[in-house]
Amino acid sequence: MFSEACHQRCRVHKTADAANALPTSALPGAEKALQVIGNAEDRDHALKAVTAFETTHGAKFPRAARKITADVDELPCGRPVAGR
Repeated sequence: MFSEACHQRCRVHKTADAANALPTSALPGAEKALQVIGNAEDRDHALKAVTAFETTHGAKFPRAARKITADVDELPCGRPVAGR
């Protein structure tokens, strides 16, 4: 039906999975970083935000970082959304 569409993972579930892999004490900073990824204006900005999340949280919380980086190729395609 939508042959031009690319496959995308649900950002809400991906963010929730990463947040669940973090201790409560790390959530405030990590949630802000996850919001930057989800609210990125295009794919390039989202990829930079993913790299920043991995750099900041990856060493201490590798499981949470893997939740974000594992499917990075399925981030939104960067095509404009209707009405924007």
